[in-house]
Amino acid sequence: MVPQASGGAQAFSDSPYGNFSNAMDQTYDGEDEAPVYRSLCVAAPLAPPMLGGYQPDMAMGLMGGQSEFYSQTKPMASKPSDQDSFPPVQLSGVPISTSFLDPCHVFTVGQPDQIAKQLSEELSAHDVDFVFKSQKGKWKCVAYEFGQHIDFRVRLYATQGSQGFPLEFQRRQGPLLQFNKIYQSIVFKLSQAGLIRDAFSRPSRPFTPPDLALASQEVINEGVGRLVQMADSAQADVQHQAVVTLTKLSTKAEYKAALMNRAAVETMARLLLEKDAHVRRCAVTVLSDLVDGVGQNERQVAELLGIGQQAGQQVLAALYALAVGASESVDMETRRQACRLLAGLARPCHAQLLAVAQAQGDQAVVGLVSSCDGERDVRLRRHLTDMRETFKAEGVLGF
Repeated sequence: MVPQASGGAQAFSDSPYGNFSNAMDQTYDGEDEAPVYRSLCVAAPLAPPMLGGYQPDMAMGLMGGQSEFYSQTKPMASKPSDQDSFPPVQLSGVPISTSFLDPCHVFTVGQPDQIAKQLSEELSAHDVDFVFKSQKGKWKCVAYEFGQHIDFRVRLYATQGSQGFPLEFQRRQGPLLQFNKIYQSIVFKLSQAGLIRDAFSRPSRPFTPPDLALASQEVINEGVGRLVQMADSAQADVQHQAVVTLTKLSTKAEYKAALMNRAAVETMARLLLEKDAHVRRCAVTVLSDLVDGVGQNERQVAELLGIGQQAGQQVLAALYALAVGASESVDMETRRQACRLLAGLARPCHAQLLAVAQAQGDQAVVGLVSSCDGERDVRLRRHLTDMRETFKAEGVLGF
């Protein structure tokens, strides 16, 4: 049994990157992340080239520092502003051999700085939140699709020889199909940019299921009601699966009517106070979907949440804390969804939102909205700008 940082499910925690309590175990790159143990009694499986795998004769690389391939490449021509905004990349050797890499890996060509810059741009284009460590050539990534949370790592290595730089995608947590879609799409974009050694085919389009007749509203209401009851369960796994499923339904018009009731809205409001970051994010996403777009839903959701009443003050206080990221456990996607919900509620209830903030002495959200032009995250800035425009249209001073 050999420890290896590889794909595998992790327990849900308050942190988007997991909560690792065993500090004695470290991965080969020296980080405090618990290793996943795999049996290596047989040779590591090789992914077919059409999925980005390497050829059998390239399977065994050697550990080493800067590769011969790196010294043969031409320097990247970039503008001074690009150099100022993107740090130089330092690469370490492949651990043991390339046979130990995740099957989701390819060999890249070009300068490491150029590869890293292009990869970062593609991750951003695919709405992936990431932290880039230039001293390791490593990206810590997290992406969201509906309520699904996909946690993965990307690592660029140096090797000896002229086969290129291994670029490894390693799933840590989340649905395999969604991860594979991100992996294939990004690698295909890199291939189009001429940064992949071997040809990489265009990702196949997902299969479109046939259109089926909708169930009656009575059946839909019953099914959604069961999911809402599950979301109120004391069992964490049942609760999590329920809210993830609800995020897939809340975007569809035919299910919104079933969610626009007191039981569903109040249950989602209670889950805003949950410590589990995944459940909390899914709950605020469902509420945000219900108020998405101008219509009667916004006022109805505000009434069900008790905005303007004593019961609604706790809900607004929780939303304010999520919007500004008052805790380290609040990920960026939760902040985006909280601001999207507040922007929707501000249209019918802007006065109540400001009154609660003033009464609690919490001006953090007001300051965040006022200075939203300086917000670096594009999606978060869009929701903050929407809220600010609502305040301006209502004649609120200071915006």
